Amino acid sequence: MTTEKQRISIKFAMSIDDDGEKEYNVVKAVGSYYKKERFDVITYKEALDDDVFVNNLLTIHKNKVSIKRTGAVQMNQQFDQQRMTESVYQHPHGNFHMETVTEAIHYERPTEQSAGRLSIDYNVRLNGQEKRKHSLLLTFQEENKA
Repeated sequence: MTTEKQRISIKFAMSIDDDGEKEYNVVKAVGSYYKKERFDVITYKEALDDDVFVNNLLTIHKNKVSIKRTGAVQMNQQFDQQRMTESVYQHPHGNFHMETVTEAIHYERPTEQSAGRLSIDYNVRLNGQEKRKHSLLLTFQEENKA
């Protein structure tokens, strides 16, 4: 299997719509991009607070994405278009049962002319509460082009 590895600059933007109340979060990081034959992998370390880090591993297939987080926060969230998936979000303040329904996944591999782009629109229900609409947008490019 062929693997190409690149050092990349990442911008991870998340918006959550909780019945009209919107919340936004943006993370910028440096990571690695692995281009494989059937899927791509992105890894990066996220600083939450002083000396508190989370390692992120994204595996991107055509209609399916998984985000595995380890460290201060642990989670293995699966995005499978038009299907409900379940996972547990482990946080220092407790564990949360997550039900995720993915509405749309759009992925464009990076090219010489353009950055890579992953967008996911999905709904999450935490511990049986009302669902909240999420939009995730990850853009990345080779670090020396950022």
